[in-house]
Amino acid sequence: MPSNFRKLYRCDVLPSPMNGGKHARVRALLKTWRRIAVLHGCEQWRTFYQRGVLDARLKTRTGYDQVGTSFGQMIRSQVVGVLDSFLSNRQNEFRDLVNRSSLEPSVRHQLHFINRWRAWQTLSVPLTMRDGVIIPNEVRRLARVTFRAVMKRHRRPALHRLNMVVDQRMVSVSPSHTASHFRLWARLSTLEKRKPVDLPLETYPYFTTRAGTRALTVQVNQRSDGLFGVGVLTDVTDAFAASRAAYQPRCEALALTSDSIRCSRPIRAT
Repeated sequence: MPSNFRKLYRCDVLPSPMNGGKHARVRALLKTWRRIAVLHGCEQWRTFYQRGVLDARLKTRTGYDQVGTSFGQMIRSQVVGVLDSFLSNRQNEFRDLVNRSSLEPSVRHQLHFINRWRAWQTLSVPLTMRDGVIIPNEVRRLARVTFRAVMKRHRRPALHRLNMVVDQRMVSVSPSHTASHFRLWARLSTLEKRKPVDLPLETYPYFTTRAGTRALTVQVNQRSDGLFGVGVLTDVTDAFAASRAAYQPRCEALALTSDSIRCSRPIRAT
């Protein structure tokens, strides 16, 4: 498998018809999760504008006193992932702006280099390209102005509406051994120490027959009606690769005639 090949995951959101007591405990955890996520977001934005990077290992214990160390680390990692995805999209817009500009090719090349390393803010740190050329300050300032113009077009991610991404430290999904109504159960830690909650999961045939390896990280999502669902991730990389390799086309060529092509909307005569 090539080193640059990304793994492919599929997420199946399984409804969890929990009772009122379990619902209240999960809802309390989600409310605290979102509140702490906002605080971590403020810290990460401050780190980004001061140092030019997001730091998933930032030495801070924000919210640890409320949710514990493990949950606190998960929240920070999730926040960094959301902000990193947001900045990746802004990188694409920055690149498009530079490509459409009338700047000199050398200046555009330097701006692309700055954009590649997300060095829009770190003007105090010299930036040297691979050919040894030091990018001048006027180009660095132009990159900062352009990046700020791109950022003004978008709102920052709404971290107060995050759903929870929980790893194996605080959740485990296992088959049912006694209950007959639900085939899977998720044991989720809550704000009450050593008092996890068992969430029943409703499965469906497409999920149970999906080939692949179940991931140890799950998503706990709150729907618009207030009910919860548990998103189970499945690594389908190998299964999809085997399916592609085993695919045999029915014919080597497919011929289309003008009579077999239909337009989705009528063509108006001009």
